[in-house]
Parts: sequence; C-alpha cells; structure tokens
Amino acid sequence: MAKAIKTILTHSHVKNAEKFMTEFVTNVEEGRWEVDRSLYRKVKRTRDYFSCESGKQHPSKPKKTMKIEVVQDEERQIFLKNQLAEERSC
Repeated sequence: MAKAIKTILTHSHVKNAEKFMTEFVTNVEEGRWEVDRSLYRKVKRTRDYFSCESGKQHPSKPKKTMKIEVVQDEERQIFLKNQLAEERSC
C-alpha cells in the first residue's frame, strides 16, 4: 500500500484561497463572469468547505465586555466605597 500524501497549508494560504473563491462565486452570481456550471458548483462547494474548516481551526473567541456605570451622586459613591471595603475585609 502506498503512503498517503500529506499536504501542509498555512492559515494565510487557506484565507487567500477562500478570498479568491468568494470573489469567483460573487462574480459568477452577479453575471460578471460566465463559467461552466459544474466549475461554479465545485468552487462554491470547496469555498464552503474551506470556510467551515477554517472556522474549526481558528474559532473566534467570545468578546468580553465590561459594564461600567458612572456614579454622579456623592452619597452613592461613599456607599459603594464602603461596600467594597467591607468585601475586602471579609
């Protein structure tokens, strides 16, 4: 049995190929390019596969947000300051 051939692609290569395929599909769908339907379907299917695999390899991290409210009332500021001091002392 022959050994399977391994292909190594970097993330930048995959992203460039995905960009090209997206542009190709867009141009065909908007009527700017006329190509064979089977070629269009193959490129579209491959683009979808690349984007799916790319998402698996580099999942986006959830963005963390901070809720910050500005307190104008001085009495409330003193209350929050004392409350925080109590939590630290416990």
